[in-house]
Amino acid sequence: MASKRYTTRETVLQALFEDEFHNKNFIFENLIKIFDRINEEIKDLSADKSYGEILIKGITAKVEEIDKIIESVATNWSIDRMLAVDRNILRIGLFEMLFGAEFGTPPKVAINEAIELAKTYGGNQSYKFINGVLGKVYTETSKEEETKILPKKNVYAVGGLVYTKKDNIFHFAFVKDISNKWTLPKKTIEKTDDVVSAVVSCVQSELGILKPTIVTEVENISFISHPPEGVVRKEVKYFLMYSEFQDLKLHKSEGLTEAKWIAFDDVDQIKKYKDLNSIIKKSIEIVKKTKISI
Repeated sequence: MASKRYTTRETVLQALFEDEFHNKNFIFENLIKIFDRINEEIKDLSADKSYGEILIKGITAKVEEIDKIIESVATNWSIDRMLAVDRNILRIGLFEMLFGAEFGTPPKVAINEAIELAKTYGGNQSYKFINGVLGKVYTETSKEEETKILPKKNVYAVGGLVYTKKDNIFHFAFVKDISNKWTLPKKTIEKTDDVVSAVVSCVQSELGILKPTIVTEVENISFISHPPEGVVRKEVKYFLMYSEFQDLKLHKSEGLTEAKWIAFDDVDQIKKYKDLNSIIKKSIEIVKKTKISI
């Protein structure tokens, strides 16, 4: 018979899978309702609700950070291309591996439990894929602090969200990357660099915009990244910028495939990175107030 915690992981996996299939929003309250419903249907061994809540709360709070780690380690695999079961097993396993020691789950146990889930619910090669991804993350952790990834250094960058007005409709400028997701122009800088000059240069080079005007700094995002040279903590300052309408020209094409103006009303429909949602929302609110929007 499976342990109570393993049953809990199974139930959380089913809740994540169901919520992703129907809603794709990973809201804590919704997932708990699904978890409770599935738990009531279990006859042999019910799940541990308190641990289920820990897993669901942790995953929903850190899903963007977790997904970025998964994508950076799973070479040539974006989250969206993975089997739904595999990516949700990885979310559970990675959360437990990085943060589970606090709740009595050592990292190696988290990996083994994720592999067992993959053998039960995944495809023929899922357990090998899960083991490979989690194993690679595990080797990059500190022996002294196995519960978290330790960045070797800080990397700084700037990014620009440019808006314009055409035919009385507001648009944002986006670029598409090799993962087929829309994102914003970004540029790595030194900590001592002039961020204003850097973001203007970045927008000019990636979008071909001649005279972008900075409106305000919108948000400062910090996250863990896994480039080939080692684990780093990346900090990106994002600025809202304005430009008179002009055709975009993707000048700096390395890692990027397209540049496009997208109407404010259509932004929710495009495939983009989740960490942009807050930046976009704040920027729209600012645009509605700024004099440049007239």
